[in-house]
Amino acid sequence: MTVSAEPPVLVHGERPLPRRHRLLREAAGLGAATAIGFTAVYWTAEVTLGLKGFALSTVSLFLVLVLVISFPLRRRRPALAAPRDRPVVTRRVGQAVREGRLPGDVAWRRVCAVGAAEQLGALVLIVPACVVVVWALSALFPGAAPWLVAVLPLAVLPPLTAPAHRGWAYLGLYEAELSPSGTL
Repeated sequence: MTVSAEPPVLVHGERPLPRRHRLLREAAGLGAATAIGFTAVYWTAEVTLGLKGFALSTVSLFLVLVLVISFPLRRRRPALAAPRDRPVVTRRVGQAVREGRLPGDVAWRRVCAVGAAEQLGALVLIVPACVVVVWALSALFPGAAPWLVAVLPLAVLPPLTAPAHRGWAYLGLYEAELSPSGTL
């Protein structure tokens, strides 16, 4: 893989990057807590008060709380400094996964690993988003079959999770390059 440009700047680039299994554990735990919490808040508000508007505003508040809770998890690891660099890094991660090898430049390797970790971490937002889409569809189409409302978000999961899959594969390549005792 050829590198023609300087790699993007990282925020907290000196901090170690967690291994992919740890990133996935954090994302899965937060995603599960979010989905369960959304469901509990929505069900409790609708059953006790019967107000869908109140339930949806409470769910929105819960989403803000989840994002606030997840902020310290993301803050401990390096990140891309500018959002405009994300598409370039995403392309390089995809290219590295297709070729099955890391970029030749060590700085690009690190930047792509950080971008891949961010892609994997974004997976945590997909689960609550699907839950909210199911609620919105069930509110918009109350007469629709329940299975149809549940299946529609599942249809969009593959394209939404593809970047996380590439991130997982890249981090696997990146970890394989390191010695077992090395840090990321």
